Amino acid sequence: MNPYWDLSFFPFLQLFFYRLFLYATGALSFQDLSIDEVQIFSLFFFSIATGIIGVFLLLRRMLMIATALSHTVLFGVIIAFLSIRFLLVDLSDLYQYPIYLFISALFSAWITALLELFLTKGLGIQKDAGIGLAFNAIFALGILLVTLFTRNMHMGIDLVTGSIDGACLQDLRLLFYVALLNSAFLAALYPALKITSFDPILAKSLGSSLALCQYVLLFLTAITIIASFRATGIVLVLSFLVVPYLCARLCTAHLSKIVFFSPLFGSIASIVGVAFSRHILSVYSVALSTGALVTVFLFIEYGCMLAYQSIRRQMRRQVIT
Repeated sequence: MNPYWDLSFFPFLQLFFYRLFLYATGALSFQDLSIDEVQIFSLFFFSIATGIIGVFLLLRRMLMIATALSHTVLFGVIIAFLSIRFLLVDLSDLYQYPIYLFISALFSAWITALLELFLTKGLGIQKDAGIGLAFNAIFALGILLVTLFTRNMHMGIDLVTGSIDGACLQDLRLLFYVALLNSAFLAALYPALKITSFDPILAKSLGSSLALCQYVLLFLTAITIIASFRATGIVLVLSFLVVPYLCARLCTAHLSKIVFFSPLFGSIASIVGVAFSRHILSVYSVALSTGALVTVFLFIEYGCMLAYQSIRRQMRRQVIT
């Protein structure tokens, strides 16, 4: 029996934080997680994974490449699927073999970056046009392969739209490992990422590799997108890469604080979104998409931060005058 069944918004939050305390003290085991808690914890680790890399993607103006990767990783996933089939593995669920997904993430990032580099550097095409061409070509090829080889599996629909409402413990574990991986890379490469994002010329003179940082970010972005596809879908991935950073940027100009606040804003929107989804279902018997609600609350957070900054500016002007 789901303990959150038939609860409205505030009773949901009260029960959630009480059960969170019970998990922290060991009174409850993680085998007792309800579907609502699986959704919240999955989105929490998803917030960490995307919040960390989203900051540096935006600072380095690589969001367009990330957008392309969010579509072209479909090609990597279908290649992983066909590889598993070729090896005659009993494929009941592609996500039972995460190593193939990680390999496909690396392959997708590599092939997208290589094609974009060839178009921009080799053929002299404008950068955004080169990214657009690479994205369209690889995404179209992925759709073609999905249509040919996974006609009865609905793989394309699941990977593009996602469904956080159907998140399971397997999704939670996978997102936890991705958040851990991204955090480890951040800890190891933070000084290099910081200096190459703000002053590439100085970074080059100090021996920091711009290309290495860029390809590590591409690789982590591809892995995060692939690990998140089944549970979240493209829209939620792109929203979590961008909006939490924008909210954090309105709070502070310090990079370390932005890296901390970005996952925090994503986590708050996740808890509120899941609670509101349960509220609508309990009170009005209407099942809404939790992922869509979380995305809406992300933008509400950004609107509130904009209003807060506007009020602060007006108060400063009044003090000065």
